[in-house]
Amino acid sequence: MLGFLEVFSVWQWWNYLCSQIPVGKTALRINLDETAICLFQGDGKGNVFMSKTCPSAPVQDVPRRRRRCFLTHVALVCDRTDIQPLLPQVLIANEATFPAGLMPALRAACPANVFLVRQKSSWNNSDLCSQIMRWLGLALLPFRGTLQPVLLLDAVRIHTTPQVLRACVACQIWPLVVPAKTTWLMQPLDTHAFLAFKAHLRNSYQQARVAADVADLDIARFLQCVYDSIRAVLQGQRWLPAFADNGFSDGQNGIRGSIKRQLRVDVTVAVVLPMGRPTLEQLQSCFPRRSTIPTALLWRPFDGPSVAVAHASSSAAARRGSVEAQPLLMQGRTRAAHKMAQSSHAAAAIGAADEAVAVSPIVAIGRRLPRKRAVAVAEELS
Repeated sequence: MLGFLEVFSVWQWWNYLCSQIPVGKTALRINLDETAICLFQGDGKGNVFMSKTCPSAPVQDVPRRRRRCFLTHVALVCDRTDIQPLLPQVLIANEATFPAGLMPALRAACPANVFLVRQKSSWNNSDLCSQIMRWLGLALLPFRGTLQPVLLLDAVRIHTTPQVLRACVACQIWPLVVPAKTTWLMQPLDTHAFLAFKAHLRNSYQQARVAADVADLDIARFLQCVYDSIRAVLQGQRWLPAFADNGFSDGQNGIRGSIKRQLRVDVTVAVVLPMGRPTLEQLQSCFPRRSTIPTALLWRPFDGPSVAVAHASSSAAARRGSVEAQPLLMQGRTRAAHKMAQSSHAAAAIGAADEAVAVSPIVAIGRRLPRKRAVAVAEELS
């Protein structure tokens, strides 16, 4: 059964964002999520692929390493059919899957909204996720005057780092974190898109290898199957009902009965939730466990820089406690240590104002902090 706190918190968060949209603009609902795509989309164990030229003899077996090779597809869908073809679709592969010599030809053959990323690992990461936010911001730039993007993200940590949230703020995208263990029932890509996308990809793959008379496809032909599935499924369907079914609509109208049954709510009763800003406890139920909630970043579009700086300063003061109440001259044993501490506090205030964390190195009470602790403190201050 779904947790009441998690589900109602993310719905109240959505209601609050809707209440903050300026007059003349409407919400553009977007969902981002990753899915793994196996390069071999063949039949299950025990089946063989037969050659057209020699139907009685099977084609040579596909190596196990090929059947265990995956891409990561970072998919995006939105509730506007005219904007959907503009959203970036990102395919991530390791250096062996995307050979360096083939990259110019592969990139030349891919659609304009598809980005091929070659790196050591095929996993998404915080740096790449920030870049995807910038690609999304560029795609939505012509619509900034009439639309306010609201981006649904699951609670994986790479989606909720300060770096990614800063990229969202810079691109005027409002993030909305879907709690862990609820995405299978509440996230549109999981509930409505990925199953149909992968089914179409399998069919497209089978047709392509039958046409080519091979047991498996090379990377160029395989990518064409992926592009075909993106056009047919992600860009060929309406996703507005998916967002409404999952509770991301005006006043949670149209929530499908399966969610209400999971919540043990009468399917005939309308769900009525407030539109106020979620509390810290509600945000904690949406974010990963034991994570620091970046409230200053989340509420910056609504509070403005001055309020965000004041909030960050008060939070930092509360964490420092009695040490902060002492004069700066008492925090260092020497004059040099005092100057370093004073410059550190000034740099932290500047970083909270413009998200440029300039504390290097971070010094407290006349000593240098370890590198890992310094990075953690810098993220907290930002």
